[in-house]
Amino acid sequence: MADKVLVNGFNKYRTVEGILNSYTLIHPNCTIADINRAFPSSCHQSGKSILGTSKSATAGSKTSTIVDDYEKISIKTKDGKSAYLLTLWSDEDFRKIVNKAKQYDITIKSFKKRVYFVPGSYSITYLNGWRPGKGAPKPNTARRKAAKGFSWLLLLALLLLGLLLALLLMHLKEEKKEVVQEVEEVETQFNAVNFEKAKYNLSPDAKAVLDKLAAVMKSHEKFTLRIEGHTSKEGTVDYNQTLSENRARATYEYLLFKGVPNDRISYEGMGSSHPIDENNLAPNRRTEFIISDGKFTFRGLWEDLVKFVKSFF
Repeated sequence: MADKVLVNGFNKYRTVEGILNSYTLIHPNCTIADINRAFPSSCHQSGKSILGTSKSATAGSKTSTIVDDYEKISIKTKDGKSAYLLTLWSDEDFRKIVNKAKQYDITIKSFKKRVYFVPGSYSITYLNGWRPGKGAPKPNTARRKAAKGFSWLLLLALLLLGLLLALLLMHLKEEKKEVVQEVEEVETQFNAVNFEKAKYNLSPDAKAVLDKLAAVMKSHEKFTLRIEGHTSKEGTVDYNQTLSENRARATYEYLLFKGVPNDRISYEGMGSSHPIDENNLAPNRRTEFIISDGKFTFRGLWEDLVKFVKSFF
């Protein structure tokens, strides 16, 4: 006999639900007991009835509560009882019930494994000109529509999140630009007061400038600062190296004292190896402040995103 109904399922549980609903289309006067006779407990490794009522489902002499192993499904039977379907289906159980369905002119087009966050579904197609009798329910597409609706909502949520992340990255880029400008101004002021010749002690004017730098760093916690000390070519290479390190360290230690965390600042003495003016000594005696992005973490990104969203309200 030619097949009458084709079931296209999305996860084993929903595909089995589609098979049972197809059976009721072909046999509109069937009851839950009729369905369990058509698909006996031997189709499932647990030995339990495929369908249960709203109270319990029996397996031999045992009675299993619905909440443990069954889930309510939408199916129309003659007795009008609520029907509950076994939820756990192994590959072998599924193969058995699919083979059983073929005896009733029900075939399975395909079966797709479940994708997390996407509800299972099934669809029913009539074959070979067959149509259900008068009064029979139409193929159940509600779950499929619900799954599609959920997928669209998930897609919209991901697009919204992507848009927010893009806006956040633009905001962070603009913020970094502003911080770099502020630090460059502080650097210019700091090098204007500079260190005394051959010394690395911070003058009161130098400390006042570094107070501004500390305030900038504490206001923008996502950025890090690298301090580079430079000298002119006066003196030996070793002497200049040591002097530049001492000056950079003095700056570093003062910023620590002012409350900038040590994991966000570092220092290095460069000696006289990186002059910016070969003809003049004075410009080469300098301290450079270099701003960089902090260490990336998903938690930090999430916190930045929350702060960014709250800024609109």
